[in-house]
Amino acid sequence: MLAKAIDSVPSRDDIEVIAVDNCAAPVAADDIPASRDFILLHCSPSRYAGGARNEGMSRATGRFLLFLDADDYFTSSAFEAFDRYLEAGNDITFFRSRSVRLVDGIPSSRHEAYSAMVDSYLDRGGEDALRYWFAPPWCKMISREMVVREGIVFDECKASNDLMFSVRAGHAAKRIAADRAVVYVITEGASGSSLTTTASPANQFARFQAAVRQYRFMEEIGRPDQRFELMSFVLHALKDFGPAECLRYVRYARSNGARVLHGFKLSKLFRKK
Repeated sequence: MLAKAIDSVPSRDDIEVIAVDNCAAPVAADDIPASRDFILLHCSPSRYAGGARNEGMSRATGRFLLFLDADDYFTSSAFEAFDRYLEAGNDITFFRSRSVRLVDGIPSSRHEAYSAMVDSYLDRGGEDALRYWFAPPWCKMISREMVVREGIVFDECKASNDLMFSVRAGHAAKRIAADRAVVYVITEGASGSSLTTTASPANQFARFQAAVRQYRFMEEIGRPDQRFELMSFVLHALKDFGPAECLRYVRYARSNGARVLHGFKLSKLFRKK
């Protein structure tokens, strides 16, 4: 899958590919059967995916950053779309994606919420969803100069390392744009096969901590209307892990000045699935 991801990037003088390995047993470049040149870096697994992404950014030299998960890949027309915006002056350009099941290639739905944000912006305007709710770093063409200038990095945590990177970048961007071009393919494995689908106490609490950071940041920039609703995290903790874990969430929110009842409606408890 990593070789497929790397090979989905054209071999051009103006494109550098940086792969960051954070496995406990490091791999060598010769172990990756990619057909194009790439830079291989290594990062301690204790820094998680956020640390790997930070390591890659620290070595990047290009004008724009594009992020690609090792089990995903760019579409064959992706770089034609990117090339259209090289001189557009955008700090971030957003694109659409599609998703497929890894086991059989059947279309999946994991991309739908993010592609809908792009469509909504292009059809009706309003930038808040793209700036503050498009959490993954992929499907974005991001100005590296902006990221360096603003000191924006990924959180080096167990889960949701990308949330505050995307929120801070979205807030810092002076100019954004969007395009309906599908540039990225998300592969979806079996439930529990990735961080996205793994519901462990440690992963879930890391996601809650990231949500609290988003909550606090939105208050700091004067956009409380864009704060995360935290009570759903607390209720999931109660359902999945019991009262003690639920109380841990409440205590953490209170100690960080966040109100777990903000934005929560009792009707959510009774909505149909």
